[in-house]
Amino acid sequence: MSATHSFDVDAYSCNCMAWTLTKGRPKEDRSCKHLRQVLGDEHEDARRKYAEPGAQKRAITVGRGRRPAREVDEDDELDDPFGDKENFGMAGEQAPPPAKKKKDRKGGIELLLAKKLDLADKAKKDPTGWWISEKLDGVRAYWDGESQLWSRVGNPFSAPADFINKLPQGHELDGELFLGRDRFDETSGIVRSMNSPRWSDIRYMVFDIPSKGSEPFEARQRFLEELFPRAKGFIRVVEQEKCDGWDHLEEKLEQVRSLGGEGLMLRQPKSKYEHKRSNTLLKVKTFHDAEARVVSHEPGKGRLEGLVGSLVCVMEDEKTEFKVGSGFDDARRANPPPVGAIITYRFQDLTKAGVPRFPTFVGERFDVTGPKDAVLLEKNTGEQEA
Repeated sequence: MSATHSFDVDAYSCNCMAWTLTKGRPKEDRSCKHLRQVLGDEHEDARRKYAEPGAQKRAITVGRGRRPAREVDEDDELDDPFGDKENFGMAGEQAPPPAKKKKDRKGGIELLLAKKLDLADKAKKDPTGWWISEKLDGVRAYWDGESQLWSRVGNPFSAPADFINKLPQGHELDGELFLGRDRFDETSGIVRSMNSPRWSDIRYMVFDIPSKGSEPFEARQRFLEELFPRAKGFIRVVEQEKCDGWDHLEEKLEQVRSLGGEGLMLRQPKSKYEHKRSNTLLKVKTFHDAEARVVSHEPGKGRLEGLVGSLVCVMEDEKTEFKVGSGFDDARRANPPPVGAIITYRFQDLTKAGVPRFPTFVGERFDVTGPKDAVLLEKNTGEQEA
């Protein structure tokens, strides 16, 4: 008999024998191989850690003494949260990333990562001649050119065979698994599943080909367009448009925002594919994204009675607390990210106390091991983490 897993407001559960025979433990402190297959070992270990007696209380207590955000180098910034947002769920036992690929210090796959363009300081950068594309609110995915689609941190996606079989042999691809604008949480739920029929709704939006990384970007783009002609297939090449200057860039940014998009990406002309965060790739946004750990749930009131009203979260220091109460529909409030989960949230700026102002829930993350603050660009003081 196959196992059935589910989750309620407080914890995940499964009907398998291993789950049933551990009734001596609290529900939120139990796990099994089926949950680990769906959620990943790192997620389950973190969730159970925060289910230990006193764990939530300890996190909340130390969080009351907030400390100001520290200054960091921009290269410490987490990869784009939509994309990089880029990612999630992985089939069976976690497999190692391809041995032939470069790996970062945490064992993930080294991909080309973007730095942030400061719209307030136009004197530092002239975007004229750069290539503009929409910044997609999807899940970063790397095709190794052989047999596997990988998340940025080196976990394999359990994509169905008919999806994998249409990817090209001998050509590595870098792109995002994408369902649509403002649908990141929905996308992540599909791509971390093992047998979801909704994989057929996912498009693989390809924006580069690392196996030809020594060639200029324009040559790589032409090759991709020849490899995947404009058609109605699930593999699409992200469209690029040459920038005419700041007015053109800001016009495109406003156009994408009005459609519910996330922002823009800028590619330096003739640039090579670098396996690191690079000045040749810039992201353009009017808000910030970061990752936080859920430490408790606050119940809803009034219309939301019986549901979760907000998530109490901690920032990267695992101490500074804040609440995320918007960005959820009622279904998500009934089944929120569990305690210990990592979420992506979006916010405008920092308060004087160093916490996010107007944070909004974007989605649950299964491709990162801990919270990560954003990097804010500030006049006079340089960069500040948030």
